[in-house]
Amino acid sequence: LAHDALIVSGRVNAVFRSSVEIEVTIEKENLFQDHETRSVCCKGTLVFVHLDPKSRRPLKCPPLKMTTDQEKARSQAALLRKQERAAERSGMVSSNGNNRSSKERILWWKQQWPKEEHDLNALQTFSKITFIETIPENAHKYTATTNKVIMPQHANTLQIAFGGQVMFWMEQAAALAAIRFARKNVITASLDRMSFDKQSKVGDLLSLEAIVTRAFDKSLEVKVRVHSYQAGTTDPVFTNAGFFTFTAVDETQRSVAVGTQVRPVTEETQKDFCEALRRREARLQEKSE
Repeated sequence: LAHDALIVSGRVNAVFRSSVEIEVTIEKENLFQDHETRSVCCKGTLVFVHLDPKSRRPLKCPPLKMTTDQEKARSQAALLRKQERAAERSGMVSSNGNNRSSKERILWWKQQWPKEEHDLNALQTFSKITFIETIPENAHKYTATTNKVIMPQHANTLQIAFGGQVMFWMEQAAALAAIRFARKNVITASLDRMSFDKQSKVGDLLSLEAIVTRAFDKSLEVKVRVHSYQAGTTDPVFTNAGFFTFTAVDETQRSVAVGTQVRPVTEETQKDFCEALRRREARLQEKSE
């Protein structure tokens, strides 16, 4: 519906020899509600195979560390789904749901995967359980985070991401944070000068973090920081940052009061809050010249 945002999140359920199961959850959030609430729209699981980029042969996946009972339960449920897929391919379980008895199925699984750890009670019951974590009703209303994978269409002939493409994603993240904060429609008013400290290439994952730094009478400033994760690494690399200014508007696109203020709590947010006024004055002065 109008003013709804879809929040797509993914997490690793289990890692097998050369494949990974990812659970994807899609939540709906009404950006105009006074209190931030989310509801789960749908969930699903995807399986990816780890391939060598040159030979296209499967590679061994790094192990997944599980510390909580819920993480172990998700892994057991993923193992069950993996074995059911294999059983379906072999004819043990048909696609229409007709299968052999649970006892026969489990015995067949143990023959196929003698080295896997089996919890028979888990194998019989976890397939009926869906774990949905509680979503806080009052999540952080100042921020928005999005992740993008750089594909060939996002890059030039050197496989380096277009600066304009990254700026487009930054504006999207900034607008989401602004709407979530003001609970009103916003339009982009300005973007401060931007430079790219590091390059991002095809295959890299970009993490964009937007946070409202300060709200004025009818406008608000949003800071967006971008980090890049190269394939096969877990250490983020800072690439660039920028400040976007948005104007709050009504349905007729007339400017309206934002109606709320930022309350910085950390040293960094307090610094951004104070410097936002200086940046605004510089923009107004530049506009008047």
